[in-house]
Amino acid sequence: MADAIEIRDLSAPELSVYNCRSEVQLLRYYEPQPGIFIAESPKVIIRALDAGYEPASLLAERKLLGKAEEFLAAESETSAENEPLRVKNSRMAEPAVLEEDQQQRMENSLVAASVAGEDESERIVSSDNEDQAALLHEILRRCGDVPVYTAGLDMLTQITGFKLTQGVLCAMRRQELPSMEEVCAGARRIAVLEDVTNQTNIGAVFRSAAALGFDAVLLTGDCCDPLYRRSIRVSMGTVFQIPWTYIDDGEPGECADCENDMEALQSRNQELDTKRKFSNVPDRINTGIPWQSDYVTRLQNMGFAAAAMALREDSVRIDDPRLLAEEKIAVILGNEGSGLRDSTIRACDHTIRIPMAHGVDSLNVAAAGAVAFWQLGRRDF
Repeated sequence: MADAIEIRDLSAPELSVYNCRSEVQLLRYYEPQPGIFIAESPKVIIRALDAGYEPASLLAERKLLGKAEEFLAAESETSAENEPLRVKNSRMAEPAVLEEDQQQRMENSLVAASVAGEDESERIVSSDNEDQAALLHEILRRCGDVPVYTAGLDMLTQITGFKLTQGVLCAMRRQELPSMEEVCAGARRIAVLEDVTNQTNIGAVFRSAAALGFDAVLLTGDCCDPLYRRSIRVSMGTVFQIPWTYIDDGEPGECADCENDMEALQSRNQELDTKRKFSNVPDRINTGIPWQSDYVTRLQNMGFAAAAMALREDSVRIDDPRLLAEEKIAVILGNEGSGLRDSTIRACDHTIRIPMAHGVDSLNVAAAGAVAFWQLGRRDF
């Protein structure tokens, strides 16, 4: 690894990617080329490296980095040939293998956090610091000579604007997104997100889709970017493990780039929904934002049965045998406040609902997605 660089000037240009307060600045960092995203926590960074993303730099807490360097030094001393441990190409590096007891302690802490209803990406137990250092050790090996910046936790908080709960951030270069058809090739179960604008919901949907047997995720141009920091963190890095793209040939719409526009988009669609109840207002459509209104037809032409999750009189239960019999199915989830567009629902082969008790009418989009993915996902994993 390169020598760690102690941070002394918070305004140093090389730290700009970490003290950016706007995700859009990172998205446009190398425009017109793909920009940068920030991966947070060792486990998430490793998953991004596994997916072939190229690291640009690392920002690590001094104590954690020191412990990771101890691992490197010990490994170097025991190396029979005393060869350097650095690798310049992360995709050529072999991942380090954790000792069995270290891996077990990590799994136990994640299970405990899950049972307690906590987001394990927000939680780090002091007894697991050694495990985090072991993972950082692997990251340092695989990142080769990329710059590694370090400071105490208080200074890192000043730089980033938030407390690093797991001690390390990695600035990584984005990749060109594939087309919708490329993502769908060979897939049998696909999740489609239409105008979903909450970063937490995006991350949670990705995690459920990856865990419960779905093959890919598609997003309309108005969806929040899955590579925003919070979306990545909530997904626990599964955004790097499951194929995804924007429906408009791999390009997000304008609103996907601008966090401040999300509430405006949702508010506008809700207003149009209300007006449509009392007049002949056309189905909501976001003029000026790239969006293929025929994406349902495109999916159907690729052999997918399109299933809209919506509360309608003709909705069928999610355990309807006709759904389970579909060879290829695309489950379409809508905006947190407005749901799916009427035109989308009309174009679908099925409209499905989750049976509810106690008078509850619906679930949060991330929770509804998890139920649908479990019921309709593949069972061959």
